[in-house]
Amino acid sequence: MYKDPNGESIVGLLVGMAVGTAINAISYTIQAACAQGGINSNWNTGQFFQSMAMGAVSGFFSAGIREQNENFVHYYYNAKHYYIEPAAVFGSIDSDK
Repeated sequence: MYKDPNGESIVGLLVGMAVGTAINAISYTIQAACAQGGINSNWNTGQFFQSMAMGAVSGFFSAGIREQNENFVHYYYNAKHYYIEPAAVFGSIDSDK
């Protein structure tokens, strides 16, 4: 998996938007088809596009959060396993005061 270390690529965000859009489009279509009256009486093109837009927005932010979370986990893992943690040093010193 390609990692973008300096954040110049927006491919991950675009993929997140596309996935969110597709999921919401499919969800709206299934909801309209399964509701009483069927898809012909429940379909609203405006609501369909609104659902797709909300999916794109949520996919954009979800992809950004995922990338930030991966950076945090990677940093924490490196800090925990390759550096001395202050709590480990100071926790082992007993003070009689």
